[in-house]
Amino acid sequence: MKILVNATSLVTLPTGIGRYTLSMYREMMKRFPEEGYTFFYDYYYSKELKIQASPLVSKLRGKMVHRRGVIARGARKAKATWTKFSSLFRHFDVYHEPNFVPMDFPASKIVTTIHDLSFMLYPQWHPRERVEFMEKNFASRLKLSDVILTVSEYGKREVEKYVGIPGGKIRVVYNAVDERFRPLSKASVTTYLRAKRYPEDYVLFVGAVEPRKNLETLIGAFGDIERSFGNLHLIIVGPKGWLCESVFRKVEELGLTNKVHFTGFVADEELIYLYNGAQVFVYPSFYEGFGIPVLEAMACKIPVIVSNTSSLPELVGDAGMLVDPHSQEGFAEAMRKVLEDRDEAERLSEKGYLRSANFSWEKSAKALMDIFKGLL
Repeated sequence: MKILVNATSLVTLPTGIGRYTLSMYREMMKRFPEEGYTFFYDYYYSKELKIQASPLVSKLRGKMVHRRGVIARGARKAKATWTKFSSLFRHFDVYHEPNFVPMDFPASKIVTTIHDLSFMLYPQWHPRERVEFMEKNFASRLKLSDVILTVSEYGKREVEKYVGIPGGKIRVVYNAVDERFRPLSKASVTTYLRAKRYPEDYVLFVGAVEPRKNLETLIGAFGDIERSFGNLHLIIVGPKGWLCESVFRKVEELGLTNKVHFTGFVADEELIYLYNGAQVFVYPSFYEGFGIPVLEAMACKIPVIVSNTSSLPELVGDAGMLVDPHSQEGFAEAMRKVLEDRDEAERLSEKGYLRSANFSWEKSAKALMDIFKGLL
């Protein structure tokens, strides 16, 4: 089978869709090496699955993607023209689009993954340029797909309701956790934290710094409790996103500059240590199609506190604490409970660890390959 995958999300450092694409196809190529995989990176094709960007390239490309004006529109039009031209002499049995909007590739069957509908339901959380692109292209191009994938049952219901896609055309293939995310020895974690000069007593968040992640509520809740726990810190791991300035202002306004740490992007090889060293992982997001960082924290046997909205209750079940994302007091009390009650923290850690085992890229890759083969 000749499979084409749009891997443009790996041109920048992988977060969100990039992590999904990288993890899924690492597993697909491992489990089904007999199939023919081709990856499309912006302007060229490759048989290799790889991350190609430095932090600087990611930053510059991110700015261009969201920029308005004649030059940006021209660049996007040129890319579309090149994509169509470059595909004229190629053919694939299945084309998988991991990023919402199928491109103009010739393929007998098209499979498209929709991770969430935030651009449609909450356009205020996205740059106007992105919203305009999706308004123009999403629904019309989605009709080209033979199968729509969502990453949760919640996502499937949303696509049925708001996009009008029949349920029979939608398949749920869950995201998963990389096997590298696992409990580590306390000694190795302590050694890492000290070598990198991280605090050793901290609350952790992982994700882009952007409005949807609700970090101002988390910072406010942390400010409410931090003095009760001595030298407690908050570590926020992830790249700067759109409209992130208010988050940094919040830290300054509350006088928490020495207690709240922004690391920027951190590679998985280091991230595993930050998960393992955390007292608690908190994910106050307003809206998620899945929430891979939550699953990674649970796989590292760290207690989790998440919002009680969108797909997060489906992911966490009874293995974490659920809080109204609009309640700063609720997050403060939940953190206080986990930090003060070690029995409760241990209970959540164990339940989360067991639940995380239900989500594996091996399972997800097998489900995706079954879908591909069922189309031919």
